[in-house]
Amino acid sequence: MKNSFRDPVTHVLKAWGFVDANEVGDLSRAEPLSFNLVPGDWRLVDDVWIAVPAALPPALTAPDPRTPSTDHPIEQE
Repeated sequence: MKNSFRDPVTHVLKAWGFVDANEVGDLSRAEPLSFNLVPGDWRLVDDVWIAVPAALPPALTAPDPRTPSTDHPIEQE
């Protein structure tokens, strides 16, 4: 029997295979032999696997004011 294993908080698929357990605390459930979803890309919601939205690019943060900017060189006197 093939089992899927998901994070207990986010319900995101972590792994699947022909084993009874993955990591301590992971939630598991039986899956059909054809199950082959990519871990990290799917989440179980109300017994339905849905695609996890693509990660957004990292938020742009303000530059550290202690670091000199290379965008606008400091003019020398």
